[in-house]
Amino acid sequence: MITQKTRPGASTVALARRPKKEGMWKRTFKRLSKDKVAMIGLIGVLLMILISILAPYITKYSPEEMILTEINSSPSWAHPMGTDALGRDYMSRLLYGGRFSIGLGVSSSLLSILIGIVIGSIAGYFGGWVDNTVMRLCDIIQAIPGVMISIIISLVLGTGYFVTIVALAIGGCSHVIRMTRAQVLSVRKSEYLDAAKTVNCGSGRIMFKHILPNVMSPMLLDFTMRIANMIQFSAGLSVIGLGVQQPTPEWGAMLSAGRNYIMTYPHLVIFPGLFIFAISFFINLFGDGLRDALDPKLKK
Repeated sequence: MITQKTRPGASTVALARRPKKEGMWKRTFKRLSKDKVAMIGLIGVLLMILISILAPYITKYSPEEMILTEINSSPSWAHPMGTDALGRDYMSRLLYGGRFSIGLGVSSSLLSILIGIVIGSIAGYFGGWVDNTVMRLCDIIQAIPGVMISIIISLVLGTGYFVTIVALAIGGCSHVIRMTRAQVLSVRKSEYLDAAKTVNCGSGRIMFKHILPNVMSPMLLDFTMRIANMIQFSAGLSVIGLGVQQPTPEWGAMLSAGRNYIMTYPHLVIFPGLFIFAISFFINLFGDGLRDALDPKLKK
């Protein structure tokens, strides 16, 4: 009987040459990079963030500088987007305002996601009376529109940039709580969690090290799509006299201040509206592509 001899360590070499399995985030990025529409959205968002950061190098005017001889002037070479009722260069205020508007959208979305993840994880993991209490509170909150909750909080706490962030975050966190709870319930009985319990892992370690990393995909998608909504809700609060107010060069506050001149000086409304539309459009393009990239049914 003839036996085939193999070199010592051949199986080890074969195992070493076996390609490593790609991680979820690497596969997601590859799928996302092939989506041209999503890349257009990402480039648009990054471009708007970049011009907001580089505003001092793009425009020579300060957002607070008043030129009393050019009050409410129409767009010209000296002022490409005109000036406002106090003679301030409108383009400089819009560029600087991107820092406040985009920062407000990101901050309120992040705070809302963090609140929802913590409370939703506790409700989904412990269950029982904790879950019932949290869900009944969510039912009460969701019976009131999120915008109305933000308005009530703004009325109680007053206007201002940081107050608006808190108001928008609390108004939109109940949906995140429910979504996180549902994701935690789907993995709570998994075998790897039973293994973690057998080695005496605490509840906090299990939730934040073993459960949350496996439910972050929908959280990331919700965070991305929420930013545009928060910017739009902030503009709505400013229009009704709440939220961010002048002289802060925030797009919603500028839109609110310009609505009184919409018939005589329409550029005071058109340009802030275009900036809000542009950032929302680009974020939604990127968010749609990210959703497709994270969809398990589309993974190969």
